[in-house]
Amino acid sequence: MPSFVRYMHMLSRYEAQFLDDRMVADGNGIKGCHSKYVIEVCKNPGISQDKLAKQLLVNKSNVARQLASLEESGFVERKVSESDARQLLVYPTEKAEEIFPKLRKANFDWKKIINEGLSDEEKEQLLNLTEKLYENAARYMGKQD
Repeated sequence: MPSFVRYMHMLSRYEAQFLDDRMVADGNGIKGCHSKYVIEVCKNPGISQDKLAKQLLVNKSNVARQLASLEESGFVERKVSESDARQLLVYPTEKAEEIFPKLRKANFDWKKIINEGLSDEEKEQLLNLTEKLYENAARYMGKQD
């Protein structure tokens, strides 16, 4: 029988597939794997690449690669910080701002799908327990917010 962690991983993979299918169906030229980047950049215009990596728990080289792809596709723009030339700041383009509501809607739809059949109490319990697991892992990894 798969472990809890394995189920969480499979859920994450299904979510990426769902978002990919939804974005392809909309014909907006973005992949599901890029959605979390576009959402974070739209919510935090001017976020540094380093901070984005920390927020998404992704290594810096992966963030740089994904942002390069998004920049090439016209979804984000990277600029050197005026206060620190070593830092790249990421901004959404108009193209990203246009799809932002669609990405949020797709995330809402996914949450609705995976929460089907759960009572409000069960949803709250699941959230609380998962949050405890996250806090334990973050504390262990030394990344407690």
